[in-house]
Amino acid sequence: IDYIQDAIKAALRSKTLQLIKVPRDYEQEDQIQSLFKLSNNTVIVAAVPEHVEGELVRTEFVSYLAATDMFPNLPSYKVIGIGGGYSILRMTELTIPSDDKFEGTKWVPLMAAHDKTMYQVSANFAAQMLANFHAGSHMLYYPYAEKTPSPYALSAYGEVHNLVSQLPVAFIGINALRKDQEQLFTVDRKTHPNWNIKVRLGEEFEQFRFETIGILFDEEAKELGGKIPPNSFGRYIPPHITPLELRNIVQRGFVWLVAAGQYKAEAVFLALEKGLINALVIDRSIAEDIIKRKTEAIERIVNSK
Repeated sequence: IDYIQDAIKAALRSKTLQLIKVPRDYEQEDQIQSLFKLSNNTVIVAAVPEHVEGELVRTEFVSYLAATDMFPNLPSYKVIGIGGGYSILRMTELTIPSDDKFEGTKWVPLMAAHDKTMYQVSANFAAQMLANFHAGSHMLYYPYAEKTPSPYALSAYGEVHNLVSQLPVAFIGINALRKDQEQLFTVDRKTHPNWNIKVRLGEEFEQFRFETIGILFDEEAKELGGKIPPNSFGRYIPPHITPLELRNIVQRGFVWLVAAGQYKAEAVFLALEKGLINALVIDRSIAEDIIKRKTEAIERIVNSK
């Protein structure tokens, strides 16, 4: 029931209700690291009980582990990339404030906020929260400009653009369509006309598989629709970083994905296989699914020889 979910969300965000501990599935973590050849300590699986079906609660468990088991172990990076979405918002809200660990760190948003009503789940807001929580750190602002950008917007974007090429780590969410849907929703069921995927993609709609940091991908993790015009810097502000820039962060360090909900499993699997991410904080339902997909893919390769 919607009003119950809204009440639970409000209680969690106000800290009237608080998680104390979330169990982890270490066996699944080891399996995923081995199957996908990931670095040690780059997979966290929340052992969410099977009877817990609500996406809000699953997201809360995953975000809690991202904030308590992953975030405190980060090195003191001077630049850190941040995506948008509810799981990233909750991760930032649940992080433990630090006095000097992130002193001098710049929190770099990876996408713009298209709509003021969605600002609280935007990358800009997450960066702002982290700057507030961690003394001596600073947020950058990723401007959104549909038309000719102002000098201020170009300057703000220029700083983001320059730092993206240096990022050693980033945190992102992911989204996918539930069965028979045409529109992407956040965990609190808010949406925006821009997220009607069928309208945005037209004939390409059947190829759509997932979205992350505002980019729409097919099953080969190739961008669909709305590609950034070439040689456009200085005349146009793209709404997000490019897939190539995301893959370059993977090559330099780590792109952590924070996600919950079995319907996102294919999206997580494809993002892993196609080099968009290389670190995970997920729930057990996603873990079980991607382990099965990878095992079957390996078996097909072995049987074809």
